[in-house]
Amino acid sequence: MELRFTYTGNIISLSFHEEDTVWSAKVKLGQEIGISADQIKLLYKGSLSNESKLQDVVKVNAKVMVIVNKNANVVNETISQLNSPRKNAASSYALKPKKPRTTPKEASPYTFNQFQVLNYPFKERALKYLERLRDDAGIQRIMNSRQWTVPLLSEMDPAEHTQHDSKTLGLNHNHGAHIELRLRTDRYDGFRDYKTVKSTLIHELSHNVHGEHDASFWELFRQLTKEADAADLLSKPGSYVSEQATYIPKSNTTDEDQRNHNRDLLLAAAEKRKNTSK
Repeated sequence: MELRFTYTGNIISLSFHEEDTVWSAKVKLGQEIGISADQIKLLYKGSLSNESKLQDVVKVNAKVMVIVNKNANVVNETISQLNSPRKNAASSYALKPKKPRTTPKEASPYTFNQFQVLNYPFKERALKYLERLRDDAGIQRIMNSRQWTVPLLSEMDPAEHTQHDSKTLGLNHNHGAHIELRLRTDRYDGFRDYKTVKSTLIHELSHNVHGEHDASFWELFRQLTKEADAADLLSKPGSYVSEQATYIPKSNTTDEDQRNHNRDLLLAAAEKRKNTSK
């Protein structure tokens, strides 16, 4: 079988036997480009594990993305291309500046104490993304009403939490001691939809109370989402009769993560209906 590898803007075509593993493909590719196989990551619908057979995880003539990690703290060669001027138009729709408040607001003790972003291009943009989440009216409502404080909110590395059949959008360590969020796209060329990442944060905050995805978890997630939506609506210009305002987000997006968020909301609603019908 023949595969095409994209590396530093070039296409490299190599032939393999169907029984060959991902590791053997890395070895052969490494010999071609002069890179050690253990420094190579292959992405095709997520990160490919070394033990997998090629015929099980990629299609014939598939285009496989190559990422080279020269060490754990240096941006790989593919990502470093984002520093070039022609790449600076990376997606930034999620980082529109907030309108300044007319009156200063006293800082709440219930917040995220520290931020940590990846050592990749657009570090400042990633940091502003986390700060925007911290300052979001809906997230602030949740943190204040539950009196939650999260010591560390950090950016998750997409490549380390992506498999060919799944990907992790967020992690909650030790019931809120540390929360990780996937901010960047899988190709590292921009940032994910803000509403999707915010929903992931609400999901992870729900794990402060419930570790498992049981009925209680989904009920809390649904309640926190409702509170956040109401707070967002009340923070916008205009007059409202009460805090029971209802906000229904537009659903005409084709973003896969947004569909996952909608699915979570439907699951939460289904769990509630199931419990009330008993």
